[in-house]
Amino acid sequence: GVRIQTLGTLTVGTNGIIKADGGKGANASGSGTTAGGGGGGSGGAVFLRAQSISLNSTNLSLSAVPGGAGTGLALNTAGGSGGLGRIRLEDNDGLVTGSSSKASPAASVDAVQ
Repeated sequence: GVRIQTLGTLTVGTNGIIKADGGKGANASGSGTTAGGGGGGSGGAVFLRAQSISLNSTNLSLSAVPGGAGTGLALNTAGGSGGLGRIRLEDNDGLVTGSSSKASPAASVDAVQ
């Protein structure tokens, strides 16, 4: 995971992107008919901590989705999806400001004050 910590103010500006997405599983290949697809990777972890955190909501994008399953060569041989990632915002003054209309619906995002 990634941890960013500062004693001052942390600002994520316009068009900012915070991602903790998992990778897609590999698709099966070869000439066999029973090869299965690879499983998706789990999302990662991003931890941001500061005295104060300001999020510019204009085009801020937050995402912590699981990686998708790879496809198999035969019916029902796809790999499984990965697990959710996690984004945590923690500030000391209790004033995490801003929001994002582009947060992934599957993202696990905490604002701790």
